[in-house]
Amino acid sequence: MLQLTPTDDRGTEMSQKLSERFRASQGAPIDLGGREIIMMWELDDLSAGDSIRIQFDPPQLVRPQALRVKSRRGTIGVNGESLTDVVLWSDSAPASLEILAEPKSPGGSLNVRVWNAWRDEEGTMQAWIGNAGIVVEEAGPGTVMLRCSDGFDEPTFDDLIAKVEVVRSR
Repeated sequence: MLQLTPTDDRGTEMSQKLSERFRASQGAPIDLGGREIIMMWELDDLSAGDSIRIQFDPPQLVRPQALRVKSRRGTIGVNGESLTDVVLWSDSAPASLEILAEPKSPGGSLNVRVWNAWRDEEGTMQAWIGNAGIVVEEAGPGTVMLRCSDGFDEPTFDDLIAKVEVVRSR
């Protein structure tokens, strides 16, 4: 029997899910058809007064999608709350919102990690499984587009699209 192995347009073997490839790379970025794919996007030098503006493209209707934002060395201000972890569901969060950096130490910096998540058929939040990954595209000074693929089906990087702008206070 003839066995076929799926490949991308550059001949990269696609028999492994992105999650398996990330596991093998110990979470380092991977190449898929000439595009760099990451598990999470990270900012490591946010100061007090800096903010992150997020604008979601209209949500896709197949599965609820989210950006999960987690801080280290401080909290993030979202809708008047100081949090270390927030899940922004594209079908219920405002289409555009601002997150404020609140470092723990005066004069210190805050680290923020962002990754995509989604709800499965049972309503359970999932992340980092199957073909989950993010393509980051520069969209201007301090601005990127996060193009996210959830873990279902082949990676498409259009399951959730968000424009993220870092606004510096200094």
